[in-house]
Amino acid sequence: MQARMEGRVMDFRWSVGQAAFGNGAAEASLPSTSDVLTLPVDVLLGRLGSSLSGLSSEEVERRLKVFGCNEVAKRRKSSLIIDFLYHFRDPLIIILLIAGLISYLLGESESAIIVFSIVVMSTLLDFYQEHKAERAAEMLREMVALTATVIRDGVKREAKMTEIVPGDIILLSAGDIVPADARVITAKDLFVDQSALTGESFPVEKTPTPLKMGDLPITEWNNYLFMGTSVVSGSAMAVVVRTGGQTEYGRISRALAARGPETEFQRGIRRFGYMIMEATFLLVLFIFFINALYKRDVLESLLFAVSLAVGLTPELLPMIISINLSKGAIDMARKKVIIKRLASIQNFGSMDVLCTDKTGTLTENKIRLIFHVDIDGKESGKVLLYSYLNSYYQTGLRSPLDEAVLAYRSVDVAGYMKIDEIPFDFIRKRLSIVVEHENQRYMITKGAPEEILKICSFYELDEVVSDLTEEARRKIERKYLELSAEGYRVLGVAYKRLREYKPVYSVSDESEMIFLGFIGFLDPPKETAREAIRLLREAGVELKILTGDNELVTRKVCEHLGFEI
Repeated sequence: MQARMEGRVMDFRWSVGQAAFGNGAAEASLPSTSDVLTLPVDVLLGRLGSSLSGLSSEEVERRLKVFGCNEVAKRRKSSLIIDFLYHFRDPLIIILLIAGLISYLLGESESAIIVFSIVVMSTLLDFYQEHKAERAAEMLREMVALTATVIRDGVKREAKMTEIVPGDIILLSAGDIVPADARVITAKDLFVDQSALTGESFPVEKTPTPLKMGDLPITEWNNYLFMGTSVVSGSAMAVVVRTGGQTEYGRISRALAARGPETEFQRGIRRFGYMIMEATFLLVLFIFFINALYKRDVLESLLFAVSLAVGLTPELLPMIISINLSKGAIDMARKKVIIKRLASIQNFGSMDVLCTDKTGTLTENKIRLIFHVDIDGKESGKVLLYSYLNSYYQTGLRSPLDEAVLAYRSVDVAGYMKIDEIPFDFIRKRLSIVVEHENQRYMITKGAPEEILKICSFYELDEVVSDLTEEARRKIERKYLELSAEGYRVLGVAYKRLREYKPVYSVSDESEMIFLGFIGFLDPPKETAREAIRLLREAGVELKILTGDNELVTRKVCEHLGFEI
């Protein structure tokens, strides 16, 4: 086994050596996405030339030279001088510079100074505003962690995120940012928030199980961690499979880093500048030839034509445009909007279609408890109380759903004493706690409704406990499907009075329980979103929502916002 692993490492080093000829070859030396998703962990580690004890320091140095630093694509930065000179490409600016130069050559130095001053002031204003906005935007793009926990030379250590390479073994826990695209090796209660990448409102569970197919949608890559996403709960060990620009986040950043296309406003100004240039040139030629035709002095004819050209040039137009756009940028900055390119303000004003994300833009990107109901859908205080007790006393890794229950309303649980707990696991998909109240012990269970029903023999409605017949079971299932179809994340709640008093309880005690009701969660719409949509509608702007979230959830949010689909 050891010899076979060493052979794989040597094969990978050979491919790395071949890959040194270019980044394209480097990417080709890595396993395909399909292989990363479907191969068993030990086979994938062999393909990457890695092991559970991590890479050696020498191997990391080699791979850094081949794959480069773990940085997402950024626009190639030019010097401030080049950026400043880039603003002089505008046709109107060119006309003014030529006019000023001719004025200077003809002895009109005062006119030349005025023209040059206007050009420089206008250009400086443009340059300063865009450079300041670019600096602010650069700070906002810092979305990834500076360091990551890795295993190298068999030892756990902290490493700079930029020095992460394919084959590195990384360790993740709650609150960590995933430093690169990686395949899960081991995981315990691992939930990851990838809403920034896929638009999903709820954290996604990640497991080490290989996928059966490698062509599934990105939202179903349950054993794959994406760079820039955050760990909500749990812990994991993973092997890095993609870094830098080869990650999913890096591909998106590469598109964003490219210089934006010319806006309609810039195109209009450029065309206007060319029209002025052509008209001025033709007029100068026409006047010069007319004067020459009447046999007037050639020098005087030329001076007259040039003076006319200078007079026709709108010297103040660039400055007027810059001042007005800068004022607009300042006004929008007060409303916490960063304008990277001044010309985009005019485009913003002439917009007729707006494409927007849902999660975090139209919604708060924060899960909230919306309802607590019995099996008939009527609000139930008992469902809330038992849900609160379950979330309050559980000591495992608290999920956003537990946080939402506890944040919903303060419930007095002083009279309840915790006795024991049966932790959540992804096979049972439920969590139970045992509490004692007024010398009576209760087991309270919360989890996936279909799993809760499996352990229930009774149900409660209007404080009356009845046998869970097939008809009642179908009724509960219909209510669950009805609530889910409205876009809610639904959990079931059950309980029972315990007859046997003992210090420790087990999964076998989760039986003959009483189904109590449902609790439902939603990422609620922002209070300001409805008004914003109304204003867009009145302005004649058509709204498009782009999201990777569930269709039913999206429809529910749109319904809350009064947005017709």
